[in-house]
Order: sequence, then C-alpha cells, then structure tokens
Amino acid sequence: MSRRRTAALPTSVALLFLLPAGALFAVFVLYPMATALTYSLFSWRGTAQEAFVGLDNFVTLLTTEPYRSQLPRAFAHNGLLFAGAMVVQNSVGLLLAYVLHKRERMRRLFQVLYTMPYLVSPLVVGYLWSLLLSPLFGPVNAALRAVGLESGAPPRRGGPPTPHWGGGGGSARAGGGVTRPV
Repeated sequence: MSRRRTAALPTSVALLFLLPAGALFAVFVLYPMATALTYSLFSWRGTAQEAFVGLDNFVTLLTTEPYRSQLPRAFAHNGLLFAGAMVVQNSVGLLLAYVLHKRERMRRLFQVLYTMPYLVSPLVVGYLWSLLLSPLFGPVNAALRAVGLESGAPPRRGGPPTPHWGGGGGSARAGGGVTRPV
C-alpha cells in the first residue's frame, strides 16, 4: 500500500497561523506573570508600592512563621487538587469518548445530553428577558415608572403605537417556539 504524501505548509504560513494564539498567550499569560514577578520585588502598603526590596519578600516567605510551615502544605494541597482534577476530568472524558465510539445504542443519548444545555439556554434567556421587559408586570418598566420615566417604559404590545404581529416576543426562540396571544 502506498502512502499519499501531503504537502507541508511553508514555515512562514505556519507561523502566521500561530501568531494570534501566541499574541493571546503573551497578553493573558506571560504579561501577568511578568507583572506579578516584578510586583514581588517591591514592598507594598495596601495598594501603594513602596521601596524596591529585591528577594527579601521571598526570604520572608521561606523563613518567617506562619509562612514557612504553611507553604509546603499549600503546595501539597494544590498538587493534590490538580492531580485529582486531572484524573477525574480525563477519566470521565475518556469514558464518555469510549461509550460514544463503541456503543451505538448510547450514542444518541449522550449526544442529546451533551447538546441540551446549548439548545435550552437561549430559550430560557429569551423567556426571562420577555418577563423582565413585560409592559404589564416587568420590573424594568416598573422601575422606569417609579423614577418618573414613563416615556421610557414601552406600552403594551399590540397597541396602536407598537403593533406586534407575531405575539411571540420577537422571535420563535425568544417566545419558547410558540406564539402566544398578547
């Protein structure tokens, strides 16, 4: 059997694809880490930076109680939390992947259970917004009227100034998939 050769991307094109991820990593990971390191080299009074102390903060951390005795426990706790989370998350993920791959009967159930939160949450959000903005009993309109902004509160839907033909809150999604009388 002969293998088909695929053309490799030129290095410049590959680097161009990596550039956005590298920029995000630099802005959101490397820059905060460098900033935290520089902050640790100064003494602070609340949020006011004082004098440069170099590594004295680290010496204090490693030699002064209660930091000296609590630091190993903190690292052990973080290590256990990390290892436990990795074991549980990876084990559950691998188990679900195996079930989806091997069991035809369970595949559709897991697909539905996985996608249900993505499908239901826009419906719930749309319904909650329709309740919040309800001209009859919505708290937004009540608050506008309470502070004297009656003109900012929209009138009841379907009236002469604002005809509303669908009756479903603007879309089928926001109305829960059904039109309701106003």
